[in-house]
Amino acid sequence: MPDSWLPTVPFFASHRSRIAGSRSRAGLGLAISLGLAALTAATAPAAVLMNEFKIEDTQQFLELRNTGPERVPLDLLGLQTGAGSLFPLAVGDTLEPGEHQVFPLPDALPAVERIRRRGDVLELFDPALDEILDRVDFGDTGGAPADILADVASTLARVTSTPDPQGNASATAWTVDLTGTLGSPNNAAPPALGGNVAINEIIPASANAVVIELYNAGPAPIDLNGWSLTSAQCNIHLAGTLPPDGFRTFLVTPLIFDFNLVVYLFAPGEVRVDQMGLSDAPGVQTTYQQALGNGLSFQRFPDGNGPHSGYDLPSIDFPVSVRLGLPSPGAPNPGDGSGVADEAAAPPARLGLEIAPNPLTRGGALQIAVKSADDRQGPLAPQGVVLRVYDLAGRLVDRLSGPSAALTWTPAPRIAPGVYFLALERLAFRGPGHDSGVAKLTIKP
Repeated sequence: MPDSWLPTVPFFASHRSRIAGSRSRAGLGLAISLGLAALTAATAPAAVLMNEFKIEDTQQFLELRNTGPERVPLDLLGLQTGAGSLFPLAVGDTLEPGEHQVFPLPDALPAVERIRRRGDVLELFDPALDEILDRVDFGDTGGAPADILADVASTLARVTSTPDPQGNASATAWTVDLTGTLGSPNNAAPPALGGNVAINEIIPASANAVVIELYNAGPAPIDLNGWSLTSAQCNIHLAGTLPPDGFRTFLVTPLIFDFNLVVYLFAPGEVRVDQMGLSDAPGVQTTYQQALGNGLSFQRFPDGNGPHSGYDLPSIDFPVSVRLGLPSPGAPNPGDGSGVADEAAAPPARLGLEIAPNPLTRGGALQIAVKSADDRQGPLAPQGVVLRVYDLAGRLVDRLSGPSAALTWTPAPRIAPGVYFLALERLAFRGPGHDSGVAKLTIKP
């Protein structure tokens, strides 16, 4: 590999100020050779697109496609990541008209210089022309989805033939292909973002899991067989029926949500229809961790509200279209708060649930102390409350009423081990829904 191609000696200097300094040290020999090549093939590279790529732990592959009528010398092209690392392609090789060629990217680089698996920016550029030819922003850095690391055959595939130098069409021009077609034409289905079925609520849970609620805004039930949820780690298949104007909830432990805070919803045929990202910025999880610690969830408000191409908190219009609130699995979102930073100004839940033991052994009795958020030191004055118990599919499995000072709930034998949500409301309350409390309970065998 020529020294002038090494990531420590970048040469392309002017297209973005954040890396302008690092690209100013041009290798003289390379600059001369590229300048001479540009005299004979100045416009040919513009026909080359990034077409498909695979981001694995040990090896990363990029496929280029020549959409033009002329042969393109690959010496003319460079690839750069969001961190400013430069990669050579195939010095001395060419890309023929219509050809799809796969390039293994260097695997000996330090991890910080490699393409970030949870999300990154890739730019294909022509240094001789000082021009970006194509760009994709994916994962927690842009609208294109993240690769599914546990699915070895999967790739990120382009579904359009239009160059995108700014990366503005990343969400719609790229998608996950679960079968991959590296080295041949892509056959992935284009995204159809938006529609009746949406990710409606994401409830952070322990051990890197999340509870994800889907909402059907349409007038007909949806058979969820063939639907799936994915993250940068893996893909899970859904089942069951999503009722009209109704909800269904899934515990998705395998998604390992702390690695990449973006979840994607696919309809049958691998059609991506929705996505939500919850990071503050690439790799920053402050708001998510605060929501987890405070027992809150991220809720579309009102139910099903967009945008549907989000990859972080700003792109999902947080805290306007998506808000923080008390979890409401299987029920409409209350949207209690507007965000962690604004929590003090948001109307608080007036009931606090203290449950013990948690986890609860099956057949045991759960003690529920109900206290006011306005006075955590003492119980509420005697007043009727109702407790509803929901499973992860949003189904009501039990109901109990009593005084607000304390309740005891013994799950019936029909209630299987698993995770449940307890929702408690004060019966005399007639306000906008803040006099309530929610707690999560695990029942073990």
